[in-house]
Amino acid sequence: MLRGPQGTLFGRNSTGGDVNLISAKPDFSGNYGKANIELGNYNRKQASIVQNVAVNDMLALRATYMLVRRDGDANRMRDLSEANAPAYGWIPDGIHHVDQRFNNKVGKKDYYTNQDQWAVRVGVNY
Repeated sequence: MLRGPQGTLFGRNSTGGDVNLISAKPDFSGNYGKANIELGNYNRKQASIVQNVAVNDMLALRATYMLVRRDGDANRMRDLSEANAPAYGWIPDGIHHVDQRFNNKVGKKDYYTNQDQWAVRVGVNY
């Protein structure tokens, strides 16, 4: 819990807690890197790559890349039916009045809960 002057440092109304993320800066200790690859359910593929390069005594570079892809698990089925609920004012008239997204065949990669994200960050220390 942040109480007192921390609200000034991290913004108003931060008494419920705060997360302060500080990304790694490029350093001059040498050239190094790491890679992480994960596979999982629903065709999940996740990769992250980090590379630090000390060009000389005055210039260092650091680059990171992240990719996440995953098929959705909420089955979006086609609904070509027409509403028939006269009690609610819906009377069949032969015209499909459903949302258009239901009238198209949808693959697993396009379900609502899928993930298709990537990010890149480059840092320079001079």
